[in-house]
Amino acid sequence: MSETIPLLLGFLVLLVVPGPTNALLAAAGAASGVRRSLALIPAVVTGYLLAIATLVMLLLPMARADPRLALLLRTASVMVLLHVGRRMWSEPPGPTGAGRFGQILVCTLFNPKSLVFAMGFLELMDAGRTDGVWACAFGLVVEIAVAAGGWIALGHLAGLGFGAKGRGRIVQRSGALVLFGFALIIAGTALPFLRGVLAR
Repeated sequence: MSETIPLLLGFLVLLVVPGPTNALLAAAGAASGVRRSLALIPAVVTGYLLAIATLVMLLLPMARADPRLALLLRTASVMVLLHVGRRMWSEPPGPTGAGRFGQILVCTLFNPKSLVFAMGFLELMDAGRTDGVWACAFGLVVEIAVAAGGWIALGHLAGLGFGAKGRGRIVQRSGALVLFGFALIIAGTALPFLRGVLAR
């Protein structure tokens, strides 16, 4: 249990800092309000858990052996972030619904924070701490829900601050800029893997 507490604290810090999923949640809170946007939290939880499970069980072990897969993962993340960011920038703020649920689910699946979470779980598994893995998974789900709710509320308050006419639009476009920024950062981290692939 002592190993999971520092890990969960690190996860919580990572969850509350700005990121692609948080930008979408804030935009939803500004456009639809807190109560309606809370329905998006299961999309965030599902997206992170699916991404972590896939990374831990399949992709990370393969990426260690072949840099081409690591390059492919980063390229896919960049494409998803650019696509979602473009839609956030150009489309008017709309009510929370199935479209936004799916958008957040897909964006969370490719959120680079999942890679950090997966690394933490791999450390526990390598140490043979199965009990710690389950405790950490439960704690992470709670943290995801709390952080997501916080970003929804923050987006709603920011939207109120811009008045009725601009409510949601400024928050949504700010979120789009965050997504574009993360796409550039991930593209930069892909360069070493690209050099590795070209050198093969």
